[in-house]
Amino acid sequence: MSNSQTLENQTPDAGRAGVIAAPRGASGATSALSRLTDWLDGDPFAFSRRPLAAPERERIRAAQLASTQRGALAPMTAAVFGAMVLTVGMWSTPVRTPLMFWALALVANLGLWRILPGKGGGNIRVLRRATIRTMLNAAIWALGLALAAGVADGGQRALIATLSMCVMSDGALQLAFSPPMAYGFIAPLALGCVAVAYETPDAAALPILAAQLFNAGFLLFQAHFQATQLARRTIAHFADETAARLDGLTGLGNRLGLTEHLALAFKRLGEGGERFALLCFDLDSFQLVNETFGHSAGDEMIRRAAQALRAASGEDDYVARLGGDEFALVAAHVSGRDAARSLAQSIAAEFRRPYPFTWGESVCAVTIGVAVALEHGHDGDHLARSAEAALYRARHRGPGSVALVDDMEGREATERRKTEAALRQALRNGEMRLDFQPFVDVASGSVTGFEALLRWRRPGHPEAPASAFIRAAETFGCLEEIGVWALREATRVASRWPKRLRVAVNVSPVQLKSPLLAAVVRDVVEAGFDARRLELEISELAPIEDFAAAAASLNALRHYGVSIALADFGAHFSSMSCVANLPLDRIKIERAFVADALANPRAAAVIRSAARLAKELGLALTGEGVETAAQLDLLRSAGCDEAQGYWLGRPAPAEELPALIKYFPVAKPEAGVRCEDCSIPWCVEAGKCRRRTAMAS
Repeated sequence: MSNSQTLENQTPDAGRAGVIAAPRGASGATSALSRLTDWLDGDPFAFSRRPLAAPERERIRAAQLASTQRGALAPMTAAVFGAMVLTVGMWSTPVRTPLMFWALALVANLGLWRILPGKGGGNIRVLRRATIRTMLNAAIWALGLALAAGVADGGQRALIATLSMCVMSDGALQLAFSPPMAYGFIAPLALGCVAVAYETPDAAALPILAAQLFNAGFLLFQAHFQATQLARRTIAHFADETAARLDGLTGLGNRLGLTEHLALAFKRLGEGGERFALLCFDLDSFQLVNETFGHSAGDEMIRRAAQALRAASGEDDYVARLGGDEFALVAAHVSGRDAARSLAQSIAAEFRRPYPFTWGESVCAVTIGVAVALEHGHDGDHLARSAEAALYRARHRGPGSVALVDDMEGREATERRKTEAALRQALRNGEMRLDFQPFVDVASGSVTGFEALLRWRRPGHPEAPASAFIRAAETFGCLEEIGVWALREATRVASRWPKRLRVAVNVSPVQLKSPLLAAVVRDVVEAGFDARRLELEISELAPIEDFAAAAASLNALRHYGVSIALADFGAHFSSMSCVANLPLDRIKIERAFVADALANPRAAAVIRSAARLAKELGLALTGEGVETAAQLDLLRSAGCDEAQGYWLGRPAPAEELPALIKYFPVAKPEAGVRCEDCSIPWCVEAGKCRRRTAMAS
């Protein structure tokens, strides 16, 4: 493969100097002709010391066409009306009939402009066709001037001069952003004015001609000025766009540039272009170098890897740095997986040889994931995900490995994409709903509240609980939207319950990282829902990586008056860490301990220990998964406050809850009364709030 890269995508300073073409090597007449051709094709800097590169010229042509196509019709229409005025003014002369045909010719030219707008064939051809039509329109006008001047008297010559200057000025101002079109319109009219002065060489002709030529010269200068200003603005805008798509450290494309390049590549592929592959890279030793020699050494390794990837890529390839030590290569002209694998292996072998660095010679090995267009993705987003999945697989194989997405992974990726699309539409299609499972006070047997349980009713699939799709929602980035809906819906339903009942809503640690959760809780409370009736459950099955950040988020939520519960207590090693580091109001014992408690004395001991721990910390305790009366008796004797499970009540839709609430007895005041500040039961022995008792001790 060649060592060059396309200038507009790969040069560090492509926003400005990087896209400037090298000075033309030709000289003399050939160079002058080349520059004239560039000028006629829309390059206002063709005769300057700063010739433009192809991408810049193309942007300028597009800007010129956008400006002139909006204004080109106006001067042609003005020319037609001017011709009609001149024809009427010359009605009494012998050239009346020729002038009528002349005016009709201008009308025909205007009609052709409307019927044949000149689109297609690229900006150069469109610009050339528009210039030719403009010159034709001006030439017809100049012919009419010469025709009328031969028989005009003094007043009619003044009319001719006035109309010619008006038409010239109007056309030049409307077409000023394109020098070829402006010059092509002004020059024939100026020549026509000279012809008029030649045919009528009287005393008034010379001053009129001087005024006309001065006007033409001023308009030509104005057209050049306007065109160069438009070109400079276009170049500056192009530079900003290019810089936004470049990585500052390496000069390669960035993630935005890669996304746009993949979109264009798939567009060309749909039009019959060649297939291509996407290769994703990780530097195996980057982290070690960064930690051992410092960030400057890490930056040096990144730049060296970028140079090596440029050298290994072809002219039609695109190289990007995605961030950190991650790179991507869009390899053009790759027909299938065998060619893609061979390319990746050759690049990996190149990276295995030692490279010189400031700290010494070192290997800059890479791990590569490969995906082939159409085979592993039909658009840029899916192809990138496939390549990242292959890179993940390559990492598991070890440093320097190369992996492709195999058929099984491809089918799984397709299924994941379908699931993602279905999840994103689930709320809009009304497929999400909440069921509610009761909490029961173990002392009185009364209902104290309900837990909102998310369900997905996907057409053509069995109903799925949250555990079946919540991780997928986290991965696909739609968990926040679903979580917000669940919280709002749960509080909306609970607002119709008796005031003594609370509602518990599950919250993922992923949601704790977003300020959106606190904003929704605030909105719900400000809308009138009693914050003491809202409990947010955090499942220990979803690991919390940063306890300090999680504690800050939970304290912000408790500021509004809601309570926090830790579900699945005891399921993982982090149980004690969660209790010690998080501001909790309740812990819920993992159902597995309740299920084994009758047959396993150790499980029963864990429940009793959890009850003592909750009492010491001033926390409420709920036992999950109660399926028999014996299990409920065990929780009661162990000191649990509440129980939850199928034996006490299965999850039910909101419309069935009123009957379920009536089925259970109302709590007695001494057993069910709550603290004014929280939802924690009173301590029967101490006669005051359990949390305050724990804090006082």
